[in-house]
Amino acid sequence: QASPFIFISERRLPLSSRAVQNLIERAGVVAGIEFPVNSHALRHSAGFRLANSNMNVRRIQNWLGHKQISHTVTYT
Repeated sequence: QASPFIFISERRLPLSSRAVQNLIERAGVVAGIEFPVNSHALRHSAGFRLANSNMNVRRIQNWLGHKQISHTVTYT
């Protein structure tokens, strides 16, 4: 059965925020990335990727859940 959660445990339960942060940080180390990787950096990377692929800024705002467009135009 599909889960509504992106990150789930082997028991199919949602991971805590801290567990996801640890997972992302460890993945950055294993990948050999020379700077700290965290979930917020991944969020920013996604925003820049969407902007670079010419997605409409209002769609990016909606996707990222920003209430104010001024927080989204950073990516353009």
